[in-house]
Amino acid sequence: MVVNMVIFDRVRNISQERTNINNMNNMNNSNPSHDVIALIPAYNEEKTIENIIKKTIEQNACPIVIDDCSSDKTYELASKTHNVLVLRNKENLGKGPAIQIARKFISKMPNLLKAKAVVILDADFQYSPKEFTNLTQPIVDGKADIVLGFRHEKDIPYFRHSIANKIWTKSINFFYNCKDIHGKPIKDICALRAYSMDTFMNVERFDDPNWLTPRGFITEAHVLIEAIKNNLKIDQSYVKVKYYEKSSVRRGIRMFLGIEFYILKNGIPYLLKRIIK
Repeated sequence: MVVNMVIFDRVRNISQERTNINNMNNMNNSNPSHDVIALIPAYNEEKTIENIIKKTIEQNACPIVIDDCSSDKTYELASKTHNVLVLRNKENLGKGPAIQIARKFISKMPNLLKAKAVVILDADFQYSPKEFTNLTQPIVDGKADIVLGFRHEKDIPYFRHSIANKIWTKSINFFYNCKDIHGKPIKDICALRAYSMDTFMNVERFDDPNWLTPRGFITEAHVLIEAIKNNLKIDQSYVKVKYYEKSSVRRGIRMFLGIEFYILKNGIPYLLKRIIK
């Protein structure tokens, strides 16, 4: 099933959706329910998109691909794959808005709303769908609202990536005094994570539209901060990771500073409020 999402006037947050209503109705009537939905935001991932969909289905999860206006064959290849829902943006909006669009779509699909967990999976195969079971089990068991993946330091091959992640993590733990359900501090700001359906549908946003970072990179820190503020039950699960390329120095610096300033901007007022109380 393919659904085209046409987005207008990003500045004023006005959007219009064009969907095939007949297909949506058929999907509601015929699609078997899944315990896990996998959202796969994708931008120019023609080399991996078919395989990531295949591996997701093998984990008995329902894949929903959000093609973020790719200029390669990502959309065409995903659309030809069986048993996958494909949404397509008509302009490149970034990871956070792509997830927002998928959430709006899910809200109209009763069968999808029956799922117990939603996993957000990057399309580049940095993380494997084989991690789904460990990520979603605490949610299925009712023990957690959100499960964060974490990487071992030895699995992160690039020194500057490891240092940046350490600083982000220590900053969040310091300002927010964040603990998981086992009383342990947050170990990683990792892109692979799972949400209960209720949590996924009720997080206010999956990005901060007023924050000037590379689109998509603020999503993980922003949602984690929102989870902490709302006293959600957080668990953590080790995940394996593969790196296929190193970010450019310029991109890496921009990403590091953008996320760290975002954490500080929100964390300092939060810490002061806790001290005053």
